[in-house]
Amino acid sequence: MNKLIYWLDQQSFFPLRTEEYDKEGKLAFVNVRTGTRANPALGDHGYVVLFDLWWDIPIDLLSASIHGILPRSWSEEDKRIFFSPGFMRREWFLEPPKSLMVLNSPDEFYLRPALEKGQFPEERKIELPAALEGRIEAQEREGRLVF
Repeated sequence: MNKLIYWLDQQSFFPLRTEEYDKEGKLAFVNVRTGTRANPALGDHGYVVLFDLWWDIPIDLLSASIHGILPRSWSEEDKRIFFSPGFMRREWFLEPPKSLMVLNSPDEFYLRPALEKGQFPEERKIELPAALEGRIEAQEREGRLVF
């Protein structure tokens, strides 16, 4: 990648959006996220990601993840167990996932992130294939993903 642009909350510096630009300087990848203050004791530093949406623009691929990170108090015994070399090699599921999200059609997935073309035009080169522009226009008109 040629360039990264971060969109940050001005008070907490929580990253709301990340854009990656290819070697020609064109927008190639967008990540948007929502967060919540999961640890109020940390003030503006206590935010965690609740939801991430990634958009790989050249192949028009969307992927998402939902997070459920909660603050946890670690006892000395917990620290010895969970922060040991043996445990660190494993997955970090301290509790089993409750369910897996399954989508049956594009109607159930998230829309492509807004391109925000008017924002910082001198820093952002957005050139999309005509077919993708058409899908984005149809998405905005119909209020659902269109392929």
